[in-house]
Amino acid sequence: MTDQLYLTFLTGIFLTAALFYMVLFFGFSRKAAFLFFALFCISYAGKIVFAATLDFMDFGLEGEVENTAKGIAYYLGGVALVGFLLYEFEVPNRLRYLLAFVIITWIPYWLHWVAYALMFMPAALAITGYAHYHKKEGSTLALVGLFGLALFNYLDHEQNLVFLGFFIGVLFFIVCMTLSVGRQVAQQFRLRQEAHIHSERLENQLLKKSIQPHFIFNSLASLQELIDQHPTKASKFVDNLAHEFRMLNAVVGKTLIPIEEELSLCQAHLRIMEFRKNAEFRLEIEGVNGDEWVPPAIFHTLIENGITHGYGSKRSGFFHLRKTPLTNGYCYRLFNDSEMLHSEVNANGNGTGYKYLEARLQENYGDQWKVRRGAVEEGWEVKISIFNS
Repeated sequence: MTDQLYLTFLTGIFLTAALFYMVLFFGFSRKAAFLFFALFCISYAGKIVFAATLDFMDFGLEGEVENTAKGIAYYLGGVALVGFLLYEFEVPNRLRYLLAFVIITWIPYWLHWVAYALMFMPAALAITGYAHYHKKEGSTLALVGLFGLALFNYLDHEQNLVFLGFFIGVLFFIVCMTLSVGRQVAQQFRLRQEAHIHSERLENQLLKKSIQPHFIFNSLASLQELIDQHPTKASKFVDNLAHEFRMLNAVVGKTLIPIEEELSLCQAHLRIMEFRKNAEFRLEIEGVNGDEWVPPAIFHTLIENGITHGYGSKRSGFFHLRKTPLTNGYCYRLFNDSEMLHSEVNANGNGTGYKYLEARLQENYGDQWKVRRGAVEEGWEVKISIFNS
């Protein structure tokens, strides 16, 4: 009876941990490592439940069938553990390594579970050692957890000193990794909150910047000149100016907007700047489906920077926005045919516009993004890469 209570207690903990990581995956971050860890917990809970069911029902199958079931659970647990470590520490080519591990360990597993253990534990330690060498967050606790797992397993099977030592070792590893993941989740939540507050502050600065007195003064001066010389153009200018102000006001407080709204905002700004600079600006779109959602005013900000810093005496400008798929995400590339390099402040990303862009990306995508900008042949480009978790 005591044994059954211990096993029931451990099963409950394993299933609770699996549920916790499933909630993290579906409710917080679509991180593959969470699914692997949930499978790791479920495999050992299943091992206990299956063995207990055979004993209770007394099918007379406790021999080969029970050993096979336990072996499968052990094998799945090892694969899930290696998969978790590969994805948790973002090891390069992790999918290839995981598939190679599954293929290589398949034969040793069918020979004997000890032969399999001699392969999956060193693999787990090697991955964690790699992560610790590269100073990956959580690698120290992972090493502690793996050594504890190995130690309790040794004391149970080799020395007979610890009752249910293997399962206690698994529990020890689960506790270590839950502490690590919990700390990372709390830190990520805090960073997102800070990014949100920061982006709101910068958003207000950016909106004020768009309607600051000199902008209004210049716009009204251009309007007065158009009224005198081209009344029809003056009417269109007022429409575009009002449209941009309405759209800027509409996106205040939003974290994501449909890309069609963003592009409409960009087109309105280009029309305004055409009147202001007596120039022609053109925006071409490639690879955008139309159902994408993006942080508000990010392309608008880049186009504004491009016109402000990239054009002098030129009376025409060309912008090209292209979306391309990546192996683990997608990339937006905004090019303009500037006649001169942007200022050093904007190239280094220290201007208000780039700060706003980075804060918006951090708020919505955490650390799963990257921005590259610089001069290219015949112009200037900004690449925004968004990566899958």
